[in-house]
Amino acid sequence: MTTHPPATPVGGAPAAAASRVLAGARSLAGPLTLGGLSPQLAAAFVGAARKAGRTLVAGPASARAAIAPQPLVPGAAMSVGLASGDVTLGAIGTVTYADGPDIWAFGHSFDGAGRRSLFLQDAFINAVINNPLASPDLATYKLGTPGNDVGTLTGDGVAAVTGVLGALPDSFPVRVTARDLDTGRVNSVNTRIADEADVGQPSGSSALGLVGAAAAAQAASTIDGGTPARERGEMCVAATVRELKQPLRFCNTYAIDGTAPNALAGAMATDVGSAGAVIDGYRFGTLHPTDVQIGMRINRGLRQAFLTGASAPRRVRRGHTIAVKLHLHRTGTGVSTTRTIRLHVPADAPLGDHVLHLRGTGAEPGSDPSDPGGSDLLVVFDDTATGQDPGPTSLAAVRSAFTALGRYDGVTAAFGGDASRHAYRDPTGLRISGTTRVALTIRR
Repeated sequence: MTTHPPATPVGGAPAAAASRVLAGARSLAGPLTLGGLSPQLAAAFVGAARKAGRTLVAGPASARAAIAPQPLVPGAAMSVGLASGDVTLGAIGTVTYADGPDIWAFGHSFDGAGRRSLFLQDAFINAVINNPLASPDLATYKLGTPGNDVGTLTGDGVAAVTGVLGALPDSFPVRVTARDLDTGRVNSVNTRIADEADVGQPSGSSALGLVGAAAAAQAASTIDGGTPARERGEMCVAATVRELKQPLRFCNTYAIDGTAPNALAGAMATDVGSAGAVIDGYRFGTLHPTDVQIGMRINRGLRQAFLTGASAPRRVRRGHTIAVKLHLHRTGTGVSTTRTIRLHVPADAPLGDHVLHLRGTGAEPGSDPSDPGGSDLLVVFDDTATGQDPGPTSLAAVRSAFTALGRYDGVTAAFGGDASRHAYRDPTGLRISGTTRVALTIRR
């Protein structure tokens, strides 16, 4: 974690030069640091943040320092934590004053949001990263690692942050469990996110989108010991919210066919980031997540087949169900196979000659997760909501929006100009891609 130390004025500078310095001055609040990710994955998050106009620093791969609790006395390193655990997010600073359990730190704001409810942590400083030029993106900062949760950060003013030792802030767990279907290996990433709902989300949103996405990406990118170009995965996200009787839930499958590293991790992280945005986007009440669980199953290779044709009865009747045989060609093996599906002919279908259109679902292209043209992470930094967009207007709408994150990955069918409808989803997990059509005549 990082923060900028207070700037030191240069003695003897002419008044004109001093004016230029002040004119170009910016907030002393340092960039957020995301810790606990592998270097390659951390670089993807940093790149996505840069594209979104944000400053994010990749912290050490080990999210937390294994240190004995340190007394927070003047001059000691401390951390403001939005998240605590295997993945961390926050900023490192220095204690400036202590009065019993009350702590003042930084000597400047964190982000100047006023009342807060974040983790107050001790910290270990890995290094001071010097940049005497104070580039537009980043000045000199401390690269550190949070240690122990020792209290609650309660204030974020213009001249300092304040906290109290002892009780920890309200928080909720994010638990990610990834299973390698090829080896049976299980990988878990667990973290806790500070819940600032009861103090009005001072920064505008919670850290769920970013931290949840990072935790999911870390689990997905490390489970199989590498980043194969072709991978298949399944992920389910369940969020328990105090205001809802049943958990929010969606599931998706992923078929990655590309060469970019961490493509599967990027696709999964994007969906988790979108889930966080749905919860944060509810403006007509206060939502309190109490538990977020993310389960994923991953294996190497791409289970995919392309539609090469289809056959069906030449003449069909309104309101009847017909058998349609799909002709498939498996990728990677060259094996041809078939699947027989049953389709219902609409009772109000127009009579006469028609074309049955069948369309599968393609594999994700496997592009760089920090590239906005592909499976990207920009959603976790999205703050484009405006007062013109109310977001979900009811708890039912929140549930609908969350559920809608689940995508259909099967074959759709349409008779002539009718709307497409779900027709077939292979129970073995085979991703059927491509398009084909069949000519037929609809009779009474």
